[in-house]
Amino acid sequence: MWHRFACLLVVIAVALVCGCDSGGGGGGGPSIDFGDNDPLRYIAIGDSITRGFEGSPGYPAFLSLILGVPVENRGVGGATTADGVSKARSALKSKPGFLLILYGSNDAILGRSSDAAEANLREIVRMAVANKTVPVIATVPHMLAPHAPFNSGGGRISERIRLLAAEEGARLVELRDRLGTAPALSRDGLHPTPETDALIAELWAERL
Repeated sequence: MWHRFACLLVVIAVALVCGCDSGGGGGGGPSIDFGDNDPLRYIAIGDSITRGFEGSPGYPAFLSLILGVPVENRGVGGATTADGVSKARSALKSKPGFLLILYGSNDAILGRSSDAAEANLREIVRMAVANKTVPVIATVPHMLAPHAPFNSGGGRISERIRLLAAEEGARLVELRDRLGTAPALSRDGLHPTPETDALIAELWAERL
């Protein structure tokens, strides 16, 4: 597993050197008013899909290689959208230019309502906007067996995420549709493999 992960890092690094000129992250362009935030500071908040699981460091490590700047990983295993509100409040004190938001899987697993999840995520996005931090929010990836029974809940929450992103002006990362209905996951049917985390990072990079 670690050999495969190291190979992935090498492949991404070579691709960046040969084909990319990002050299320091997107920065969001001159039209964005970041206030006194650091436009090259990226903080990722979320659950264990962000944190990383069984041999993968999580998508932020791969995204850091793509952007050419650090992406701080503040994911916490088992976190729900309600936990995300306090986590976002803490992260915003660090004055990031971008806040990367990925919650919802555990809300679905725990049977939390999509209304409550939407309200929590909307609060996170609004806090970021008020802080002049760019909110970037992702839909919930598909879950497979043995977590397949919770997949429909993830779908309902994803519908709310798309809605609130459009209404609140957040950048949307469409993980659910872009990864497809059978993404490469670990045996628990929930956590991405290193290869899938690398793909997730590419999808985030498209929106930064």
